[in-house]
Amino acid sequence: MKTATSWLNALQQNALAQFEQTGFPSQRLEDWRYTNVSSLVKKHFARATQTEQLTADDKARLQAFTLANCYHGVFVDGFFHAALSHLPKSITVCAINDAAQDHEALLAPCFNQAINAPHGFIDFTNAHFTDGFFICVDENTTLDKPLQIIHFATQEALSASRHVMLLQKEATATLIETFIGVDTQAYLSSSVLEVFLDEKADLTLYKLQQDSPLAYHFGGVYVKQANNAQFTHHSFA
Repeated sequence: MKTATSWLNALQQNALAQFEQTGFPSQRLEDWRYTNVSSLVKKHFARATQTEQLTADDKARLQAFTLANCYHGVFVDGFFHAALSHLPKSITVCAINDAAQDHEALLAPCFNQAINAPHGFIDFTNAHFTDGFFICVDENTTLDKPLQIIHFATQEALSASRHVMLLQKEATATLIETFIGVDTQAYLSSSVLEVFLDEKADLTLYKLQQDSPLAYHFGGVYVKQANNAQFTHHSFA
């Protein structure tokens, strides 16, 4: 994985400055009046470190949530784990930092553009993400199997990821986001996914959240779609 480019570094620094100014949203804000984040504010989570090897128990838990007949992209504690992944070759799937250089013309105009109401959780994720995917399905291309992105938290720490998915004209795909963790661990999992659908593109998204009962989780999905594009979202927790 390459290091972040200057424009992506600048975006992260700006997000950090904005978060330090505003913090997490409070119940004083109308859109958040029923969401109490006071217990999260009192906690401090260090950023997770990269895990090279999983324990036998962790491997078993990961296997239990790995779906058959899918492509798989596995993130362990916020870092992409290539050895545990099997990615499609018919579409572009690469690390967000790599895409910032290799696919800047596609990624830079999209980043943050599907988000119409920024708030502290987005700023927090943008500031602290360590990894993520840029996914592009070319015009008139249909992904032959679903792509499952598995976020696996194994540490009592913060893991943050940032994904951008672009479906060009008349492209079709199914994406499954799965969030799991070690049941005895208290951790913070934060992920933002932006989706961009060109004309007549079709994306079906499934989200499965099976985090530790001790965990804190923020997951945001933001979609910008052109005429006659179709987006279907199913969420299970």
